[in-house]
Amino acid sequence: MATKIEAFLAEVVKRLNEHGRRLRVLEQRMERVENELTNLEKIVSRGTEELKIKIERVGEKLSNLSTSISQKEKEIEKIWKEMEKLASKEELNEIKSYVEVFNPLKSTFVTREELERMLEDLKK
Repeated sequence: MATKIEAFLAEVVKRLNEHGRRLRVLEQRMERVENELTNLEKIVSRGTEELKIKIERVGEKLSNLSTSISQKEKEIEKIWKEMEKLASKEELNEIKSYVEVFNPLKSTFVTREELERMLEDLKK
């Protein structure tokens, strides 16, 4: 009976050792998983911070762009107001025709004597 007890105890010790080895393997795996999770959390945290910084920069650039566009719109409005004050093409053509009529190099003028002769001829 002592041999049966010894064999039983040996089997129990063997199983306990096997379970102890399995527990150590599981603990090591858990430790690796925890380390990997910690590293992933650090990477995600760094990525999140970098993303926040990039989003802030994009926001600043958009704000600057919006300001610039607003300034350009105001400048365009000023230019349009100034352009409204300028003469139109029709007005320039009208002025051109007046200048051509009164241009002494192109126009022919009559003398007083010629005008009087023409009037006398018309009366006849």
